[in-house]
Amino acid sequence: MKTHLKELAEGTYLPNLAKLVFSKRSFHAIMLSLAIVVGSFTFASCTDDTNKPEEPKVPEVPQKPEIPEVVTYKLKLKSTGIVEFKQMLSKQNAQDLAVTESSKYFGKRIELNCPTELLFKGDSLFISKVTNLTESYKTKWQDKELYLYDDASKTWKYCGKKGDKSGFTLNTGFYVKKCKDKMHTLAVIGQEYSLRTYADLTNYLGETTNTTSSITWLRTEYIFE
Repeated sequence: MKTHLKELAEGTYLPNLAKLVFSKRSFHAIMLSLAIVVGSFTFASCTDDTNKPEEPKVPEVPQKPEIPEVVTYKLKLKSTGIVEFKQMLSKQNAQDLAVTESSKYFGKRIELNCPTELLFKGDSLFISKVTNLTESYKTKWQDKELYLYDDASKTWKYCGKKGDKSGFTLNTGFYVKKCKDKMHTLAVIGQEYSLRTYADLTNYLGETTNTTSSITWLRTEYIFE
């Protein structure tokens, strides 16, 4: 300290003082420059972020579960024909009957139960009749043959088959069973898509030992395209 006072008094300390003053000014200048640069950088960054347009947010669309495609097709009645018409009296062989006599045994039953349209939808079949009645069944295919599920017996029953090239053939068996005794006459009338042979019918109705019983059987095929 004494040395500095002596140099100050002698005038030799001024250069060092100038150096000190210069150093302080240089330091302040450098710091000021750094502050300006940092401020400019910050301002530029803020300006860029502010002027940049916001990207629109795309709403997330929930994914829908995949639904298996349901195969649907419709067939119209093209033609119909009686392929078998027989009657069996007790203890006698079955005899063929004339097609023209069908109304004698079945009245308008065959006409009123005529199907007009088939709608296949997934594993279901809808059969529309001329009377605006529609029957529905659960179905399954075995090769070209179609089977309907019978709720009463819990079994699958045949109903028809695909054509060789196209179309579908619906099978229907009509029957009338009569049993007589000394006091009464019992008649059972019905139809089944599954009846393809006379043996199917007798198995379906059961054997009878009544000597005055009779079974009349008529089978039709409906062609759809």
